[in-house]
Amino acid sequence: MPFTPIPWARQSVLGRQVEADGSRLVNFYAVRAVMPDEAKVPVLIYSTPGYRAWAEVPPKTFDQGGRDITPPAGVYGLVEKNSPIYGNKLYGVSAGYQFFEIEWDADFDPARKRNPDAVHVVAAGDIHNFTEELSERATGPVHMVTDGRYILWTGNREVFLWDSAANGGAGQFVVPVAPIPDAEPGPLAPQDWVDCEWVDGYFILAAKNGQFFHSQLLLAEALEDADTAIQFDQLDAAFASADPDEIVGIRAFARVVYVFGAQTIESWFNAGLADFAFRRNNSVITELGCAAKGSIQGNEAGIFFVASNKSVYRVAGGLTKMSTESVDYDLARADIRDCTAFVYTEEGHQFYSLTIPLQFADVDGSTVKNWTLDTTTGLWHERTMTGVYAAAKYRGRNYFGFGDSGKVYELSLDWGDHDRMAVARRAQAPVIYANQQRIRIFAFTADLSQRAQHDIESNDDHMYLEWLNENTPPWQPVEKAMTRREFGLSRQRWNRLSTTSTSQSFALVANATRRVDLLGAYVLADIDPWGTV
Repeated sequence: MPFTPIPWARQSVLGRQVEADGSRLVNFYAVRAVMPDEAKVPVLIYSTPGYRAWAEVPPKTFDQGGRDITPPAGVYGLVEKNSPIYGNKLYGVSAGYQFFEIEWDADFDPARKRNPDAVHVVAAGDIHNFTEELSERATGPVHMVTDGRYILWTGNREVFLWDSAANGGAGQFVVPVAPIPDAEPGPLAPQDWVDCEWVDGYFILAAKNGQFFHSQLLLAEALEDADTAIQFDQLDAAFASADPDEIVGIRAFARVVYVFGAQTIESWFNAGLADFAFRRNNSVITELGCAAKGSIQGNEAGIFFVASNKSVYRVAGGLTKMSTESVDYDLARADIRDCTAFVYTEEGHQFYSLTIPLQFADVDGSTVKNWTLDTTTGLWHERTMTGVYAAAKYRGRNYFGFGDSGKVYELSLDWGDHDRMAVARRAQAPVIYANQQRIRIFAFTADLSQRAQHDIESNDDHMYLEWLNENTPPWQPVEKAMTRREFGLSRQRWNRLSTTSTSQSFALVANATRRVDLLGAYVLADIDPWGTV
């Protein structure tokens, strides 16, 4: 009667199939062993990254009106600004209508080994306020782009442009302008601007009505004014007119601009035309639209988004469905227009993390679900990403996200906590059954990694086993929570289970501030001699 390895959950299976499969990973994700034929188990279960505060943006008041500014709820890291000419900085926009900058600290240790509590504080002089008149124009998370000097983003009917080289290198807001016949260029006409992009040396602006423009030349050359902005010729424009739908967002991938409409997706390429340089590829028009601008995120594998049919797709030349039935089950219950996502890369794995606001509370009372896709393996798992929900950018060993507390976060696999808070992790095994025969479970063994770095004095670290008999809730704990002294052991075993049924389900549950990596799980079981059901 040897121990039998559990074919551990490789992705969460919820929705209609949960009773047949039962697999679930919450704050865990599956990783294939480097040499699966030689490893003791072919699939390992890793903890998802923890996060710590990397920088904090203090509140500040407007120069006009003295109104308090709320802490930031949105930041977008601009890796392209890492240059000796324009500085090594991270830029962001806050929900309180602040535009702020954080200069990289070359001596800052991303692993926090020297100073685990180190947090950057943004200096007051590095925060630039919108005027009171513009304060209501920038709402919600924004997509920001840069050419290395200028930073561009849109907010409702305005286009915001920051020139980091103006004002003696201190930077300042400048007004995007458009040429006017027989007159000096003037401000861009008001539009329902929805998104922007930068590709092939062009800034591109997209309006809700399907029209979009690209930048032409620096007015500094034409007007001999170093502080003037980029020119957008509104006479040189194009329409995403394959279908009369509204533009939701635009993104560039492999030098191709994808225009995401509510009902269609068009691709445009730089044809080098005299006026408007881009031309539509009429052979690549997708009869499927995008439902949520905040879900559009791209990495080396393509651009991922929530489609109008309430599924997740990837576009990279062609269109590929990425979501499973379990993800689609939650999207069907959500207000998908408010879905947000971010992408990041860690140790060779690329992740697309999607946050879904549910229309009705789930069985556990939650109103928000996070599904994360490991695009390297094609497997989905669940996460709890409280406070970190919309966008991140990768640079070196640092990962940055943003939250609702005025903090900029760094993600790392070296941590198991969420900003010093213990994280509840759950690895739920598939249903164990023996073709309608009764099985008796005698013991359950789990091999755990001892990689628990950055030890924190806490009484919250514990782990226990739960079991479910005959798929009949509720889950029952097998053993009480472990103590910190026992938590670091590489093997844990639960004996004398003595449970008999036609099917059993087990789940390892950890509530810890340290990492918990599952290197294998085994069950000691035998067919009940009393026969079949």
